[in-house]
Formats: sequence, C-alpha cells, structure tokens
Amino acid sequence: MKKYRQLNLMYVFNLCASLNKKSANGERSLYLIITTVTNSHYIERHYYCMSKYEISEWVQAKILFHNK
Repeated sequence: MKKYRQLNLMYVFNLCASLNKKSANGERSLYLIITTVTNSHYIERHYYCMSKYEISEWVQAKILFHNK
C-alpha cells in the first residue's frame, strides 16, 4: 500500500491480483484500487483493471500531477 498526501487529501493506492477464470490459461488480472481520504473520512474509491505497466504509468502520472 502506498500513500501520498496533497494538502488535506490522501490517496491510498492498493494493488490486488485475482485469477481471471474466464481466461483459457488462467492469467492473473491486477486491480488498482485508489481511495481518496480527507481528515480520516472516506471520500471515494475507484477500481481499475490494468496490466502492471499501465498501473505503474498511471500511478507515476498521478503522483507527478498532484505534487505540482
């Protein structure tokens, strides 16, 4: 789990792996779960199914955007 702060907002990034049972070879899917929290209150949560590379690029872009 990674946490990044911007003003009073905290973004929590979690990665979850799950087995894709519909796939012929049983490949694993990665889910990026992003939770936005302010003053210890849950605001919103988003789920994304992406490859490891896409998740890495997405998180880096989000960090760069929020650190400006």
